[in-house]
Amino acid sequence: MSSEDFKLPLKKKMVTLMDLADLGSRGARANTTISDSVMFELTSTLDGIHHIVDNYDFRNTTLRSSISACIGKLPPRLHDLAALPVTLTHQDLAPFNYLIDKPTGRVQAVLD
Repeated sequence: MSSEDFKLPLKKKMVTLMDLADLGSRGARANTTISDSVMFELTSTLDGIHHIVDNYDFRNTTLRSSISACIGKLPPRLHDLAALPVTLTHQDLAPFNYLIDKPTGRVQAVLD
């Protein structure tokens, strides 16, 4: 990445910033549902983790019961995931991870 990447005029940088804000918050305006197949996959994953915990040889036996209790609280709450907003999240949303149209400053694509 060169210093040329950071030479957009302020007005175009504002357009870029507004586009990124829109991308990050767009899902917050959408209603989400969890399909039966996703619920099955999540439940199966939790069952698999629970099985591993039950069969793991913990040095501290109270740790097994604490982890099992925590896992046991999750299945009834899986439907609560649908109430959470779906947003674009990425831990390194740096300039090299999005494509900007130089003439307008608009975000053309999110890469990675």
